[in-house]
Order: sequence, then structure tokens, then C-alpha cells
Amino acid sequence: MRRTHVAAAAVLAASQVFAQQTGAPVYEAEGLIVSASRLSNTASGLAQSVSIITGEELRSINPTDTKSAISTAVGIHVDQVGKAGGFSSVYVRGAEQSHLLILIDGIRVNDATTTRGSAFDLSEIDLASIERIEVLRGPGSAVHGGEALAGVINVVTKQGAVGKPKFGAHAGVGEFGYRRGGASASGGTDAVRYSFTAAHEASGESGDEEASQRLNTVGASVKFTPTKSAAIDLTLRHARRKSEEFPDGSGGEKFALNRLLEEKQARDTIAGLGLAIGDAQVARFEVRASLFDRTEESETPDILPLDPAGFPVPARTDDTDFKRKSLQFTLSREFSDKLKLLVGGELQQEDGTLDEDATALGAGLTELQRDTRSLFAEASFAPLPRLSFQLGLRHDSFDGDGSVRGQIFNFGTFAFDPVDRRFDLKKETQTTPHVGAVWTLPNGATTLKASYSEGFKAPSFFALGNFLVGREDLKPERSRNFELGMQQKLGGRGTFDVSVFRVKYRDLVDLVEDFTAPIGVRLTNRSEVVSTGIEPSVSLRLGDRLRLRGALTLMDLDIRDGKEALPNRPEKKASLSAIYDLNERHSFSATANYVGSSIDQPQVVTEGVRLGGYSTLDAAWRVKLGRASLILSVDNLFDKEYQQFFGFENFGRRFRLDARAEF
Repeated sequence: MRRTHVAAAAVLAASQVFAQQTGAPVYEAEGLIVSASRLSNTASGLAQSVSIITGEELRSINPTDTKSAISTAVGIHVDQVGKAGGFSSVYVRGAEQSHLLILIDGIRVNDATTTRGSAFDLSEIDLASIERIEVLRGPGSAVHGGEALAGVINVVTKQGAVGKPKFGAHAGVGEFGYRRGGASASGGTDAVRYSFTAAHEASGESGDEEASQRLNTVGASVKFTPTKSAAIDLTLRHARRKSEEFPDGSGGEKFALNRLLEEKQARDTIAGLGLAIGDAQVARFEVRASLFDRTEESETPDILPLDPAGFPVPARTDDTDFKRKSLQFTLSREFSDKLKLLVGGELQQEDGTLDEDATALGAGLTELQRDTRSLFAEASFAPLPRLSFQLGLRHDSFDGDGSVRGQIFNFGTFAFDPVDRRFDLKKETQTTPHVGAVWTLPNGATTLKASYSEGFKAPSFFALGNFLVGREDLKPERSRNFELGMQQKLGGRGTFDVSVFRVKYRDLVDLVEDFTAPIGVRLTNRSEVVSTGIEPSVSLRLGDRLRLRGALTLMDLDIRDGKEALPNRPEKKASLSAIYDLNERHSFSATANYVGSSIDQPQVVTEGVRLGGYSTLDAAWRVKLGRASLILSVDNLFDKEYQQFFGFENFGRRFRLDARAEF
């Protein structure tokens, strides 16, 4: 569902354990862990495209926040409405922000009640707690089911390790209201490992026409391993976020007619419990339960400060409550390095409430419930020493029911008509396959890859039940992805990777004119969008001191239903990061980003606006002082002016000073 169209309707209407919480075990790869299959493999052995941002890299380049960290990955575009407080979105290969499955420690956190089609705001993940970020580009529904239409991002938080207790602390200050602080404790034995974190992040200044965000998080993880063949793990996380920013499509601080800010308060709770018994060489059984509980309260002013009669337009209010419960089980066996099998199933229940007041256009209370039952299987086999195949198949069946109560303003009679309807969601089934092949050439340095995968996304609760534009007969959105790849090892100094892809998206949910609807538009399934592109990337270590990582994305979007261009989809993007260790105490890092032009569709103008491309350069200087370190960072070093959304300016040059200590 396209963000600007949903916003327009609103105006018209007014680690290793945790990465398995969804039953998706992880696998080591060159010292890293990637969440893309339940079967053990190496990163080079995967047929699909995967990027990893390590904790070491995050500590070296010291990005401002989580969205800045993810934006350096190949094939990924990240934007944010305004300087601070606005929604942070991720786009993969031309897909919608809601077509990406977001996991925190393996637990899915997409919110089906949001007006953005179940997208998750990256601003709600604190940077200090992250150990690594895993990005799967391409449909992941054969493993994860719904929401993984275009890809998967798994944010893995810090975990405990065997050894003496470790305590950490961090703090930071900077321009434009930048504040950061927190503490952590971890440690363990062979039988018990634990980790606890608490963090605070702030950006922007509170006040009239000043965007801001405040984020507080706490997290805990514990793993019990009483024997070599049994393990129990527990993870908990709670986050509270408060933000203020001009509404989407309003024209921002430059052009907004109404100078009131949108205010939001959100609370997230994540809990996961897992039990694993057995040996993978014989048979291993795992069962995992998870809970995601989210509430959000928002107050959004109209883009017009006064109605045609000269009276103030009341703000729109949206209060949502969403819960997702999941129970998943798997049975796996590794017969040998050449043959591995896994089967499993999942039961998932989603409950959501949307309490919306669209001011003069009416108000509605929507309650929805959806159950999903899934069966899946994966296999990996290598008929030849240098040739392997990966197969995956998942079958999802989902249905539910809902009700909508409220009133809608009738422009014909100038009166409010009551709305009171109950409905059953049509039972839907989706079967999504994945097939991949990996062939390492006899030279041992070149690996060729090919894969085909499908994805789907069930309609969000907002799309199904919004009292003004929703409709309960929407079909699931679907995708098909063909991909060829090559990885070339560069003589032990690094790797060069390139992927060529073609993704076909079908039945995308969007707003269209419908004069039978209360406000003349309604959500429906549009026909087809095809994305083709190439994603080369390189990772190099030159000598003992210099590390380089570069990525380029070139993409073409073919909109086959004749409608306007998709907003916020730059077809060109490039990034280059360099980390140079001057000596054991001093290191320097720099990250350059280029983003091509894109279309925005603000509500304050009648047509789409093309925003020019832009480039930025961020730099950081790190000094180690025993067990502590100081990092001086400069964001947007050359003070470039640019807009990711019409009228919304981003931060200019900003200096930050961060300190970390571990003891």
C-alpha cells in the first residue's frame, strides 16, 4: 500500500538463539550468522542474496541510528519523513515499505493495523543493542510466510557469552538534540548465558514546529543448556517511543499550511521462548513461542488549518492495539554434509483494534482477528562436491473475521450515517516455493548462483477494515523473483559479488477512484509492477589497516497498469565505506552515499514532484583509551541540502561525540 496514497486517504477521511525465535535457525558464515534458511550453510553457499552488517562495523562507522546503519547495505533504500520523529521506511528492489518482513531477534514485528500496510518504523530499534543486521533481498515466504514479499531484515541484539561478567556503558551528545545513553551486562557459563541492556536515544528539539524523537528500550536474554542435546532460551524486549513531526504529504517545514505537528506515542513488547532437544545428526526437535504486542496513539492535524467556512479543522486521531502470537515447531536431521532435511509447522494468531476519528468525515472502531496455519519443508543436497541445491516449500492457510462500527458523513444529506457491519474474511491459501543452485568452479574462487522464489503478503488490517477506504475482499499481494549471482574471491583480500534480478509484483494494494465509496476512493488490487536490476558490491581488506565496502544498485521499474510512477523509489543508489586503523588506538572511518532522483506525491500540490538526487559524506574518528573509547562523528560533512520528501529538510552538518566503556 503506497504511503502517500494512504496519507491522502487520511486527509480525505481526515544472534543464534534469538534468530531462531520464529523457528528460523541460523547458520555460521565466515564468522557471521545469517537468517535465511533453517538449514545450516555458509553465506557463500546460499543461492539468494544476503548482506550482513556486523557489530564491529557498526562500532567503527558509528552511524546516527539504525536506519542510517541499514542504508549502507546493497539493494536497500531507507528514508525518513523529516529530520526526526517521522516514519523511517525501507525499500528493497522497488517494493513497498510494507513488503519487507522485519524481525527483531527472529520475532516478526510488522504491525498489521498501521496505515502504511503493516510496515515497521526502524526508528523504534535502538542502535546500541544491535549485534548485527542481516538482510535477505528477494522473497522469503518459503521460510517465513507472509510479509516477506520482497525480503527480510533480521536485527539481532547482543547476547551473552561464556566468561566472566562484562559491564558496558555508553553516552553521546551532539547538535540538533542528539542524545544517547545506556548500559549493559552479560556473561555466563556452559550451562547459563545471559545479557541485559537498557538504552535511551533522542534526536531533534521539542517545541513549536520542531521535530523530535525520544526512544527508551530495555532488553534481556537468557539461555539454559543443561545438556549438550537440550537448550531453553528466553528473550524479552520493551520499547517506548514518542515523536513529533509535520504529517506526511503536508509540505514539511518549508511548505506546510498548517504549522501543527503530528504527535505519536508507541509501546512495543516482544517475548520469545524456545526449547530444542536432540542432535542434528540424528534428529532435532524445536518448539518456539513468541509474542508481539504493540499499541500506538497518534494525533494528526489536517494539512489545511481552516475549512472553507473559516473554522479550524480538528486533528485526526488514531489509536491502535495489535497482538501477534505464534507457536512453531520443527524436526530436522542432517544425514551428512550432502543431505539435510527439515519439516515443520506454525500456528499464528493476530488480533487488532483500530479506533479512528477522521474529524468531520466520521469515526470508526474496527476489530479484526486472523488465524494462520502453516506447514513447511526445506532440503539441501549436494550431488557433486562443488554443486549444491536448496529447496523450500511452505503452505499457508489463513482466515478470520471482523467488525466495523461508527458513522460516516454523507455529503448528499449532510448528516452522519451509522456504520455497523460484521464480516468473515475469505479463507485464503498460499503455497510459496524456493529453488536455488550454487556451483563453485574448479578454481575454488568463483561461485555461480541461481534462484527462483515466490512471496506473498496478506492484506493489512487497515486495508481490510478501515471504515472509509477498506474492503474485506482484497486479495493477497504476490511476487516472483528470478535471480542470477556470482561471487568472486579476491585472493584472500575480500570478495566481489553481483546479482541480477527480475521481480514481478502482482495484486498490489492501492487507492483507486470508486464513487460508491464514502469519500470517492477505495483500496483495491492493482495489476502488475516489474522490477529489474543489478546489484554489484565489493568488500576488501587492503593490508592490515584499511577495509573497504562498496555497493551499487541500478534498477528499472515497469508499471504495467498505466498508473503514475511509484513514489520514493530511486532507481540509482551507491555507497562506499572505508575504515582505516592508524594504529592500535586510533581509527578513522568515512561513509559516502549517493541516492538518485525519485518521485514524491505530497498532498499540498496536485501532481507528483520529482526530487533531485543527492550525496552525503559521514566521517568518524575513534580513539581507544584502555577499556573505553571516544568517537567524534560528523554527519553530512559537506552540509549538503536535500529532501527525501517534498518540503521536508534533513539535518545539515552535525557534530556528535560518543563514549563507550566495557569492564
